[in-house]
Amino acid sequence: MKHFSFCLMVISFSLCVSADVSAQRKVGYINLDDLVAVMRETKQARQTLKAYADSLYRVEGGMQQEFATARDVFFRDSARMDSATKEARRRELQKIIQKEGQFRADAKAQLDSVQQALTVAVTAKAEEAVAAAAKANGYGYVLRSVIVGPEGDDLLPLVKKQLGLDAP
Repeated sequence: MKHFSFCLMVISFSLCVSADVSAQRKVGYINLDDLVAVMRETKQARQTLKAYADSLYRVEGGMQQEFATARDVFFRDSARMDSATKEARRRELQKIIQKEGQFRADAKAQLDSVQQALTVAVTAKAEEAVAAAAKANGYGYVLRSVIVGPEGDDLLPLVKKQLGLDAP
């Protein structure tokens, strides 16, 4: 009788452990790009990036206008200038051109930096939502969409629900 109760206890324990292990082996997949594309934060990030880019373009437009004005003045008045004055004005025009080129390079770097920061923020929120949805629904493994992989469930609808997004 002692052995019977011991065996019964071992069998029940193994069944409980087996159920826990099989629950942890639940596999899902998600296409993170599809999720990020439909997130509200992505739209906000695009608007923020566009506004930042527009402000940089306005500054660049002002610099181009400054150059065009200085160039036009130079061409208009160059016939009456002596050679030293002409050379000084040419150097001024070259400085404006260099300043504009440096601004373009800096603006591109700034724009890339802002885009990277916004992308990281949106992607982090998407990954957090995936982790929360996977945990809430008992998924032990979540893979990004792959061509070949184990059978699994698409978590995109669950994560959209988690984020409060309308399902298509």
